[in-house]
Amino acid sequence: ELTFSTPGTDMLYLTESNDTCAMVAVDSMQILYGEVDIEVSNDTTVCENGEAILTAIASGGASYSYTWSHTADDGGVQSVLPTTETTYTVFAESADGCFSPLDSITVSVLPPLNLVTSPSQTICPGESINIVATGSGGNGGPYNYVWTDPNGNVVSNQAVYEASPLVTTVYTMTLTDNCETT
Repeated sequence: ELTFSTPGTDMLYLTESNDTCAMVAVDSMQILYGEVDIEVSNDTTVCENGEAILTAIASGGASYSYTWSHTADDGGVQSVLPTTETTYTVFAESADGCFSPLDSITVSVLPPLNLVTSPSQTICPGESINIVATGSGGNGGPYNYVWTDPNGNVVSNQAVYEASPLVTTVYTMTLTDNCETT
């Protein structure tokens, strides 16, 4: 039994001889031992609907294919759109058939945005009232607040808007956090 622990190429020779017939036969075998190391991108966090780029880079030979837990694509760079925290595993295989150890990358997903606004209110003609929006979740802010009127016109970019409509009006609040969150 032979074991190899150092990358490289080794030649083995087998010599047989038969003293009776004075015959000698020699055969050889080439053993290629290639060690494959792999480095992967760091664990990361994305917002809801966010994209993460996963990378794996192998060293120790000329060309590699990568086996990922989530796809049949054997490339070293992968784009993923996880909806919940997901751990992706990968290993590399060299053209010589040597394998790297298994490694993993965890992608965490931030919570969805949450928006709470003032309840519907009644005011008399000529009066005004503050309507308030409070954002949370997503990447934790800062949040962008956009109040629009029924025609889609932006009436305020603040969390608090002093409304003084002449008729019954429905205002719409759009909250964003400069991330991919819906």
